Amino acid sequence: MASLPARIGVAAVTTAVCILLAREWMESDGPPPVSFTSGGRDLGTGNGKSNVTGRGPWLLQEIDEEVAKTLFVMDQPGFVYDPYCYYKYHGGINGRIEWPEHPAGAWHRRTNTPGWREDDNRKLGSAAWSVLVTGDSHTEGICENPESFANRLEAKLEKRLNASSAVVLNTGAVGYSFYNYLGILSKFEHHKVDVFVVAVYGGNDFLEVLRPHHYLRGTTAPPRQHGYWDKIEAAMEVSSTALAQGLNQVLYFQYHPEQVDVALEAALATAAEIRRVCRERKTRLVYVYIPPAFEASWPELDVMCERAMDVLELSPDDLQIASRLRDRLLTGLDALGIDTIAMGDSYRAADRPCYWKRDLHINLEGHERIATLLDQQLASGAGHLTALAAGPPDGPHIERDGQDRVLAEGHFTAGERSGAWTLYYDGGEQRAAGHYERGMRTGEWNFWYADGKPKKSGFYSGGLEEGVWVESHPGGGERLRATWSAGKLEGTWVQLYADGKTAREGTFSAGREEGIWRAWYVDGQLEYVATMQAGALSGPFEKRHKNGQIAAQGTYQSAQREGAWRYWNPAGQLLPARSGTYLADERVSD
Repeated sequence: MASLPARIGVAAVTTAVCILLAREWMESDGPPPVSFTSGGRDLGTGNGKSNVTGRGPWLLQEIDEEVAKTLFVMDQPGFVYDPYCYYKYHGGINGRIEWPEHPAGAWHRRTNTPGWREDDNRKLGSAAWSVLVTGDSHTEGICENPESFANRLEAKLEKRLNASSAVVLNTGAVGYSFYNYLGILSKFEHHKVDVFVVAVYGGNDFLEVLRPHHYLRGTTAPPRQHGYWDKIEAAMEVSSTALAQGLNQVLYFQYHPEQVDVALEAALATAAEIRRVCRERKTRLVYVYIPPAFEASWPELDVMCERAMDVLELSPDDLQIASRLRDRLLTGLDALGIDTIAMGDSYRAADRPCYWKRDLHINLEGHERIATLLDQQLASGAGHLTALAAGPPDGPHIERDGQDRVLAEGHFTAGERSGAWTLYYDGGEQRAAGHYERGMRTGEWNFWYADGKPKKSGFYSGGLEEGVWVESHPGGGERLRATWSAGKLEGTWVQLYADGKTAREGTFSAGREEGIWRAWYVDGQLEYVATMQAGALSGPFEKRHKNGQIAAQGTYQSAQREGAWRYWNPAGQLLPARSGTYLADERVSD
């Protein structure tokens, strides 16, 4: 490992460093156990070493420098430990990075005295409006500081609100994820912050949050399965950029699907705390979702991804994990009463790429589009916000988009949604209706398709799903019936085809699949019977072809094939090349 590139400092951050650091984190046993306390209550012993000093809830606990080095990329030249956000850049960095795609042929990574990606030592509170921006390397910018979306937003605000009336501080840094975002807000608790912008990168933020989340919760991430790192190293030879900017995360969640809920738990737990703090400080909060390049559907970028996907044995369907993570995150943020801007539609509508071909970070066009949409939302008061120049809303309220179309109507109390609200599609059709209490959804909510047919209905409590939820097919008829408890699936889960036949059914426990799961083809023929434990395949498994012949039969252990496995073709003939004895998901004998 020591011979591989590990320079961060003034040089451009290499994707190889990020991948190999991730390997070090996830292969290591981690620090020894530590006990956590919150409000005097013992939260148990976990797999991690920390001098936890008690700054509030478990997700706000301080982590000492030595442990932070095991959880984040900070143990590299150019970074310094920070007790709030865990690490940040050294002050005074000034390095030129050759970049042929950039209009100037290069750009400079510069940090100001405190270590933020700014050319000057601007301070929040020094202007009429102060905006704090955080995110990962996409937010800090693979570009000159004035070209980042934070600085472009500042220019737009100053133009609209009069010169020198706004300060926007860019605190983004490579490797940041959800706990760093919360730490940034905590670091600036004594500063004037009118708006806090959190930019989530969908390509790797969910993967990068797992290590600190398991540590802080006192749990242990599952070990990588046999063959995982062989695929990673082979893919790095083909396209390390495609790997670091999205495919590594896809591969990990393909191997460990049970960790999807863990990552989302971390994302939404930190978001709820950020929302609470912003509400207390009367700070407006906006989350920006930046999609990975493969979500933007640029053909010239797809070739790079496709080559890496072939090595990783990923199909286009496997990439859907990214969109599912995005949808669940945005749904959860909306239920918490947090405004969001998803950049996918804007990037796909662009007449030129929004990502650098060299490393798949967002380029100048990508930054400009984020700044434009942020400025429009802050100006219009769309979502849960009022216009930037106005105070907290109170009383009846109608939200409109930039084309004056009504998006929502309801009531605000002390700056938060309350009472009955109705949400609309762009065309004016009713999208959803229900009640809010202190900015969070509560009670019964109903959702409709754009043609007016029922889409889903159920209950919320404190912004989290509760009780039985029913979803319908676009053409009518029940599609899904599930039971929720405090925002996690619990109990029987049934999915139906449009004709009413059962497609899949099983049981959830604390948000994870548990016990026997069955699926059927559309004609009613049994497709498979699987045994699940804590969200992973574990136990007997049998799959059938559409004609009813057995296709595969064997046993899983922690999502890996173990012991005797047999495979047959649709004619019922044994497939000896695939059949045999498996160990850790690898065939070891006939």
